[in-house]
Amino acid sequence: MLKRATVFFFLSLSGYAYAGSDACIEVYNVVPKITRFNKPETQNSVFKEAQAKQVEQVLGELPAFEKKIQAMLSPFKRYEMETLFFRQRNQKGDPAYFTLNRNADLLADAELVVISKFPKGVSLTNVEFGYQNQRSKKVQNLGVIPGIELDANGLPKRFLFFNKEQLEVFRAHYFGRPFSTKMRTAILDINTAIFKYLETQPVALEKVAEFEKKRGWPVGTAKKIGLVYYSSEAVDLLSFGKEHGFDYADMASAGWLKPYVNKHGSISYRENYNDSIKIPFYDENDPSKIAFWRTRNLRSGSPKYLSWPKDRSLFEDAPLFEEFYNSWNLNKVKGKRIVLTEGEFKCAIGELTTGVFHLGVPGIGQFYTSMLDKIVKAQPSEVVVLFDRDPIGKALLRLDEVTDSQRASYLIAKQLEAAGISVKVATLPDLYNGKKIGIDDLLLSHGTAPYTQALDQAVSADAYAKTFKIDVPLSLLTDRRNKIRRAVQKYDTANSTAAGFMSIDQRAIYNNLQTYLTHVEGVLRQYMETKYPERGQMLDPSDRFVAIRPGTSMAPVTIHSPEGDFDVSSAIIKISMTTSDVKNCTSLSCFSISRDSSQWSHLTETEKFKALSGALGAVFPKDDYTYISNPVFEGQPHALLVIRKETRTPVAIIEQF
Repeated sequence: MLKRATVFFFLSLSGYAYAGSDACIEVYNVVPKITRFNKPETQNSVFKEAQAKQVEQVLGELPAFEKKIQAMLSPFKRYEMETLFFRQRNQKGDPAYFTLNRNADLLADAELVVISKFPKGVSLTNVEFGYQNQRSKKVQNLGVIPGIELDANGLPKRFLFFNKEQLEVFRAHYFGRPFSTKMRTAILDINTAIFKYLETQPVALEKVAEFEKKRGWPVGTAKKIGLVYYSSEAVDLLSFGKEHGFDYADMASAGWLKPYVNKHGSISYRENYNDSIKIPFYDENDPSKIAFWRTRNLRSGSPKYLSWPKDRSLFEDAPLFEEFYNSWNLNKVKGKRIVLTEGEFKCAIGELTTGVFHLGVPGIGQFYTSMLDKIVKAQPSEVVVLFDRDPIGKALLRLDEVTDSQRASYLIAKQLEAAGISVKVATLPDLYNGKKIGIDDLLLSHGTAPYTQALDQAVSADAYAKTFKIDVPLSLLTDRRNKIRRAVQKYDTANSTAAGFMSIDQRAIYNNLQTYLTHVEGVLRQYMETKYPERGQMLDPSDRFVAIRPGTSMAPVTIHSPEGDFDVSSAIIKISMTTSDVKNCTSLSCFSISRDSSQWSHLTETEKFKALSGALGAVFPKDDYTYISNPVFEGQPHALLVIRKETRTPVAIIEQF
């Protein structure tokens, strides 16, 4: 029972969506404890049955929608479905941004020329080009175009360069290039040679041993996985490439070097991803060769994991085994059980410790049709989907109080089930009172018994959804909507505004998917309005409650703090405080600290900071987040700023006490 005097932390509405169901964080005597407030059922049984039939009908209308997506996009080269991102700065250094679709037919008449003298009246000068990460919004800069001349319609008619090297870098990324056998062979040779060299270097071996010990792995585990450590101290890549006859451009394609335009306007190379552990992905045809690697950064302030820097000028996608960890061994699993998990280390530790075959997806939201097809072809006896057990606080930031890992487990299991695979979903035991636990954590701390038990107790996707109260209609409808939206966006990018480029078959599929998308969105909107009437707009179940968004001009919102300024380039949570009765929690979610008013009033600011940090720790675990006191936003002092450790990006700001 909550005490009467209560302080609530709830999301400032500001015209945006607010919390969806009824969960609170309760703190007695400054000790955090999570409780839930259940919202009373408001829908009658007849209405629920009618709506369930409507959802079932729309999901059954186009069961093979993913095959239709493949058919629609298959005629395009991969690079055609991405846009180039341009940035130009004015004399004050302020940036302006624009994009250009890479449809070669639309720019067939554009010229790429090398100039000796800069002409007058050039429309755009010193324009950087590259790609923008859709999640982080960061731009990967690939080069500079000294000048762009535009025609009367605003389309580029001439790209001006000071030398051939600059021109060819842009040409490759705009018009694309094939992933040749020669290039693949060079990448295999470069990766394998550098890995073998680093396996012999004392400084590299010492760093790998430190990494292995820090993670609590048995001695020799890192060697079995094939990990190496890379830094400029361990190997001088430019000298190594020269000694072994490797072309620097090929080393850049392999990811080891990064090209840049030097002060003379020509291309130079520098090392990439210094001070990091490299995780090998082996070649499917020749497992002695390393086709690809991922990076585990050791430097603070950098993202923990980075994928191989794929050259997005290439026509083709990378082969599947360069994304799907351990998939190069799928030819050995016919009639055997597969455990599908997330990440290389969990996959490797799981297999090395238990002897059960494991596959690792890059991320819980990165299970593709190509991966599904590969599993079907392998003919396993059974697939068990097993992801991390996320901290309970993560569910409080989701519409139906279901974590992203739980939802992804269900959706992937349903995909496998639809493909005719025998599939179950397993759950790791709650050994740390609601805190996060992964496969590797469990196996290294408790041995194989509880892990094996979790696999043996795995249940069907439907039973799993029922156990964790997953909103199935919401999950299936939003998943289907998002996949079709992304496909349509890729198709539109590849076609630009020239509808005449569509083949008759493509047009039919495109129109079919557009019509179906409209139907899905209509049913989803109605479902949201009735099931979650407090929602002000239709959002994904994985969307966080947001109140601060960057400006549409792409000028970032700035938060000042004792540890420096932070630019907000994507939406973050704003948590406001008010004094109210606990009954308010029956209509919307909130974060609450229950306390005796006299006790709270006698706390120092430092003690209040600790109390608030403790309460929010269930949602933002201190292993992954840092709390900064006394931030200033919009000229007003605030209590706390929560930032993600690995990226130093803000995720939440809390008003003053």
